[in-house]
Amino acid sequence: MQSLLVSLVDITGKTLWINKDFRSQGLNYEILPMEDFSVGMYFLKIQTKKGASTQKIEKTW
Repeated sequence: MQSLLVSLVDITGKTLWINKDFRSQGLNYEILPMEDFSVGMYFLKIQTKKGASTQKIEKTW
């Protein structure tokens, strides 16, 4: 098991959603609650003890 921090940030840098969890090594998934957010650009940040990754997400509907 490894510690995982997943957060959704808007273009101003405000954290809108955060989930801290423990996951098994391998393929995992997370369902983001995007229905409550406006159309626009967001950033998905994923952090583990091995490093971090940021992905751009565009909500179009």
